[in-house]
Amino acid sequence: MDTGGKCGYLMCGTFPQVHQVYLATNSVPDYFVNAEKVEQLDYGKIFPKTGEEEEEDSSTRHCRSRPSVRDLLTTKPEVAIMKMEDCGLPMADIVGKLKPLEVLSLVKQILIGFMVAEKAFEFEHRDLHMGNIMVKHTEKDTLKYMYVDKNIYLPSYNLQVKIIDTTFSRLKFKRKVYYRNLSHLFNEGEIDVEKNKKNPLSHQNQTYRAMASVIQHDWPSSYPRSNLLWCIYIIKKFLHSRAIRKDKQKYASSVRKLLSAYVSILVNMQTMHEFFSFIYQKPELNRYVPIKMEAIQFNG
Repeated sequence: MDTGGKCGYLMCGTFPQVHQVYLATNSVPDYFVNAEKVEQLDYGKIFPKTGEEEEEDSSTRHCRSRPSVRDLLTTKPEVAIMKMEDCGLPMADIVGKLKPLEVLSLVKQILIGFMVAEKAFEFEHRDLHMGNIMVKHTEKDTLKYMYVDKNIYLPSYNLQVKIIDTTFSRLKFKRKVYYRNLSHLFNEGEIDVEKNKKNPLSHQNQTYRAMASVIQHDWPSSYPRSNLLWCIYIIKKFLHSRAIRKDKQKYASSVRKLLSAYVSILVNMQTMHEFFSFIYQKPELNRYVPIKMEAIQFNG
């Protein structure tokens, strides 16, 4: 994402690049319908199996479930086909193989990405879970972002976040608001956490309900706090992962304490920029994987 204008300079690589979009209005070729396998990089080399992979619970399976290519292309009269960059693997698949400082970098990538997207498009994801966060290898040791009049730099540990699936999202582009009315999801009994507190989806459902409580069925309007609620959910998922749960991992205890502090701070914030400014100004909250900023130098 790269924009410039009255908001200043805004750039982040947190969202995937779309190279081309096609609209298939007639019959779809058989070779496309039958293409169930997609060629991709061998991420097994990047994230080798360690024997300590996260157990797949029903929430993970829910995030990863998807219809077949045949179902998608044979049940719709018109099909939009997007050619986009390879975003890597779902966070749900590799979270248990990450190291503590990698986790901290990925969390900060998500936070900065949302801050830039909120400024550029009043963007809210409204459905952020481990299946909608992808992780890919990058050769860049440091990731660069632009926010208004500042360049922001963050160590990557050669991993880069890509946030996908904007089905429930809300954004504003050229004075037009794009959103989805989600009120039907929150009818009495449809998402009832109290019925089964041990359900693996409980915390995710709580986040949906907390978001709905903030938005109050006013889905077209901007409520950036919804992004903070989903980031709290994601950070708590990390806090329960093997990546930082085991103290034998170097920095595990320190990162765990730092992320717990982030959760406590996010609870009381309204926008991602407010949170970013708070942690950047306090050295004890910007440790281990430090964010650095400098003023953008304008020529002439």
